[in-house]
Amino acid sequence: MDVVLNSLAREFIPSSLSTLKPGGRFVELGRTGIWSEAQVAALGRGIRYYPVFFADTCREQPRLAQSMLVDLL
Repeated sequence: MDVVLNSLAREFIPSSLSTLKPGGRFVELGRTGIWSEAQVAALGRGIRYYPVFFADTCREQPRLAQSMLVDLL
């Protein structure tokens, strides 16, 4: 896989990460039981890790959040 859009936590994270090819992208949507960037980097596969907390974006940048949702539709 090139990209994993992850919402699983704890013991399921290694399974999701294992599906990525070296240099793949792991987009983390979860908030609890997630890995740190250091934990992902320790795998040594060049995986790029992107934690995304959309609720924070909605609160801090409501116009950006609205634009993103319109684009998604």
